[in-house]
Amino acid sequence: MATVIEDEAFLGTEKKYLLEIKSAGFDMETDDFNVTIKRGANVITLKKEDLVQDHEGNFYITFDTSDLGTGVASVTVTAYVPDSDFPDGLRTEVEKFNLVRIKS
Repeated sequence: MATVIEDEAFLGTEKKYLLEIKSAGFDMETDDFNVTIKRGANVITLKKEDLVQDHEGNFYITFDTSDLGTGVASVTVTAYVPDSDFPDGLRTEVEKFNLVRIKS
């Protein structure tokens, strides 16, 4: 569904990652999604409108590692895929993976 590779950064680095969500019937431009970045008890929650979008329509996750602290930060991407087979017309897809190891 989403593609981002694990990375390393020093505490205080501001990071920027391209987010690509691929699922049959899902369009990042028109459909809703959100992103949660977590390291321990520290959490950054981003709605679609909180992400940076470039002139080509690409979406980027941006954050300051100081907000998370040292250790491995994971990201959870939740996409709401239009699907008439579900009562609310949406199929929720969730993917979680390690994003960055933050070092002191």
